[in-house]
Amino acid sequence: MRVARFLLALAVLGPAVAGASVDSETRAAAGKPQAQQVPWRNSTIVYEHATTVRTAVADWDLTYDPIYVHTLSLRPEWHFSENFFTRFRFDLEQELTDSDYTTKKREILWSDLFVEFGTRSFQEPTTGIVLSGTLRLTVPISKISASRTMLFGVSPGIFLTRSFDVLDGLIVRYAVRYSHRFFNSETGEYDDHGIAGCRTPSCEVFLSTGVRNSPWDITHGPMVILVPTRNITLTTMLSWTYAALYDVADFSLDTGGGPEPIPASEDDPNARYSRTFLVDVTWTATPELFVSTGLTTFAPELAPDGTKYPLFFNRHSMVYLSLGVLMDAVLPKL
Repeated sequence: MRVARFLLALAVLGPAVAGASVDSETRAAAGKPQAQQVPWRNSTIVYEHATTVRTAVADWDLTYDPIYVHTLSLRPEWHFSENFFTRFRFDLEQELTDSDYTTKKREILWSDLFVEFGTRSFQEPTTGIVLSGTLRLTVPISKISASRTMLFGVSPGIFLTRSFDVLDGLIVRYAVRYSHRFFNSETGEYDDHGIAGCRTPSCEVFLSTGVRNSPWDITHGPMVILVPTRNITLTTMLSWTYAALYDVADFSLDTGGGPEPIPASEDDPNARYSRTFLVDVTWTATPELFVSTGLTTFAPELAPDGTKYPLFFNRHSMVYLSLGVLMDAVLPKL
């Protein structure tokens, strides 16, 4: 199992968590001044290389399965004022090793198109905590969303942010995001049922992959950003996700005395739990360029053997190195 890097980055805290310095709503909520007061400030282009940690350990699994990908991420922003902005994100990803799930060698995958509107809403005068929010819209243009028959996605998020005078800056933020997705079917679907010559509606049942879609989820977690010097930013994030699935169908088994209903598991079969951990170090090399490196870990609640996946480091952990271009510094020079 591998989770696309752009999906991890979009887990809860905005589309510019990893591979960038401090995103717009965090700066605004913390009262941090923007570097340049141009409408397209904080717009970035990020090129990244990433690999799983187990790629370096050939005997981690019974079968060696290395993963090495590179990604180009376009992240434009437009600020209508100091407190209102919109931003977009679109990624292109290519696996350079042999892929487990694409149909072509080194096939280029594109993400959905994410459109987000954000605002700084209210600052509590006593504590200095700022309440802000964003509304993210998902346009499902990726192959992953097509296989899931996704039609549209809406994802509002709220953030509590507090800044502290520690070194060159310390920002603590807690985020909660609810995501709702609309699908054409309750399970993913194949392009074709694979039954030669069958054109009757009865064969359409075989289009289903059997993998249930998640119509909604809620994710929450903290993020801490420390700026020890002007050019160095340290970021760590931890989030928890509850994803609801469409209900399983009722099932009966005929044991000879007539159909008998089979009860569902005592554990909730219509929910999936996961956690995401990130640690990132960003160096702003010049006003136009920054370099980031870090570790992302996706932790499903349970491993196939029923044990719990470690939270901070497991077989899904990926390390990355990225180079980013800050467009607000580049465009005036063109």
